[in-house]
Amino acid sequence: MKKLITLFFVVAICVSCTEKNDYKTIKSALSTDGAVSLEQIEVVRQTIIETKGLTSEQVSDLQMALSDYILACAEQEAAKFETAFQQVYSHWSDASEMSWKIDSLDNAMEQLHRYGIQMYRSEGNIESSVSPLFVAEPFWFYLTKAEQELVKMQQVEFDRPSLEDEGLAISYQEVSDRLAKYDALCVEFATDSNYSAFESMRLFYLSLLIFGVDNSQVFDWDTEVLNPEVKATIFNHIAEHPYTRSSNELKQFMDILKKSKYKKTEQSDIFVTGTLKN
Repeated sequence: MKKLITLFFVVAICVSCTEKNDYKTIKSALSTDGAVSLEQIEVVRQTIIETKGLTSEQVSDLQMALSDYILACAEQEAAKFETAFQQVYSHWSDASEMSWKIDSLDNAMEQLHRYGIQMYRSEGNIESSVSPLFVAEPFWFYLTKAEQELVKMQQVEFDRPSLEDEGLAISYQEVSDRLAKYDALCVEFATDSNYSAFESMRLFYLSLLIFGVDNSQVFDWDTEVLNPEVKATIFNHIAEHPYTRSSNELKQFMDILKKSKYKKTEQSDIFVTGTLKN
C-alpha cells in the first residue's frame, strides 16, 4: 500500500509538471534527500519527455538530477543484492542449488537495464553505472547535434567498455574504428563547445595504440619491440584513413620506430608524451 501511495504521489506531481511546465517541481521529484524508487525513474522520465519549453540551463540541470537520482537508486539496489548474495554464500552448501540462486540474482540485476542501470559482480563487489543515452533520451530534442553525437559515443563506451582490469577489453580494430569516428567528430564540431570532449576521447583511443595501458602494453616487456597486432592495426588505420589528424600522428610515430626496427626508444617516448599532452 505504501508503495502504491508513493507512486500515486509521484504521478500527481508529474501531471502537475506537464500542465504547468514547472521545472522546479520536476527537480523536486528528482530529489535524493528522501526515499528513492525505481518506479519514480520511469514516471519522471516520461514527464520530462512531455514537458515543453525548458531552457538549456534547465535541461542541463535536470539531466544531472536524473543521473544522480538513477545512481542513488543503483546504490540502493546494489546494497540489496550485496545482502542477497551474502545470504546465498552463507546459507547454501549445495553447489547446484547455490549456482541456481546466483544465476537468479544475476538475471535480476540484468533487469535493471530498463531503468538505465548496468549492474554486475566484479571481484566480489557489486558495481553499477548509469546509461548516458537513457539519461539523455528524455531531453533529446533539446540537445544540439554535437551533444547527441557525444551521448551516442558515450553509450558505445558504456555498452562495450574499452578497458577492464587495467587491460584492453576490445579489439585493436575496434580501437581503430572508434579513433576514426572521433577524428571525424573533431572535424565536424571543431568550433563547438563540445570539441574538447571529442578531442579528449580522440587522444584516449590514440593512446591505446601508441602507449597502451598496464595490462595491454603496445611494446613487448622484454624486447621493447612494437606488438605485431598493434603494428598491423596502425598501418591499416593509416591506409584506411590517410588524411586524418590521428593518421598523421601515427605516421610520425611509425617513422620514428622504423629507424629502430620498431623498438621503443627515447625519441619515440618523447613523441608519445608530446602528442598525448596536446
